[in-house]
Amino acid sequence: MLSERKQILDLLAEGKISSDEAQQLLDRIEAGNASAVPTGAGNGSGALPKFMCVRVETHQGDVVNVRVPLALVKSGIKLSAMMPKNAADAMSKNGIDLSQLGALSGDQLIEALRAMEVDVTSHEGDCVKVTCE
Repeated sequence: MLSERKQILDLLAEGKISSDEAQQLLDRIEAGNASAVPTGAGNGSGALPKFMCVRVETHQGDVVNVRVPLALVKSGIKLSAMMPKNAADAMSKNGIDLSQLGALSGDQLIEALRAMEVDVTSHEGDCVKVTCE
């Protein structure tokens, strides 16, 4: 129960939920309904994201769309191994290092990815977008 309370207070401190929402969640915990506690507010719904979406568009007209179920993360599959090479290269060139995420547990990683948004456009017009939804 203490971890759920701390989680709610952290969400409130981060501005992810309002004080009214925090109070409602704390009331639910006290009533024994802790399962209704969200772990964040990345898409505004309070639910954890379910997919990491990668979209690559080249200046030559090639388009790649990848939706990776984040449940695979809990199974121990590394995100960087599933990402298209050109997307991973573009992220690396722009200082985004996913290797640091490997130290987190599955739930911690999904929570860390909640607010992730990558939008890279090269001078040639190639575009890489990575989001979680």
